[in-house]
Amino acid sequence: MRNFEKRNKIIRDFFVQWKKEWLKNHPGQKEPRVWNYSLKDYIYITKLSKTETAYHATWIVASMNMVKNHFDEILRYAVKKEESRPKSNRNQSGFSRLIIMERKINGVGTAKLTVGVRICDNRKEQYCITAT
Repeated sequence: MRNFEKRNKIIRDFFVQWKKEWLKNHPGQKEPRVWNYSLKDYIYITKLSKTETAYHATWIVASMNMVKNHFDEILRYAVKKEESRPKSNRNQSGFSRLIIMERKINGVGTAKLTVGVRICDNRKEQYCITAT
């Protein structure tokens, strides 16, 4: 297995374990979510969150480490920097806009969190996390 494939598997496995732990700690909740203080709203973690982050974060080891070691912190404390329009690709077609957020992590660097806002109900979903 090549390094890229190993890192991709590490991130996918992380998401599976994270979701399992989250559901165990939040009985009665069906969809994992984390409160973000900057947005004053929940960010939901979906299958698309895992897919996009696993793909993009595996290219850079620092991104993989940020996801593995600082996932909750990034989701909770990232600060909104800007908004953009989604691309016209299949993965972003359900979003009305993308919110670009950042979280500086001491001794590690800066994480970029992309949050998609769904067209149908304005629900915020974690789209991708990478190191900048």
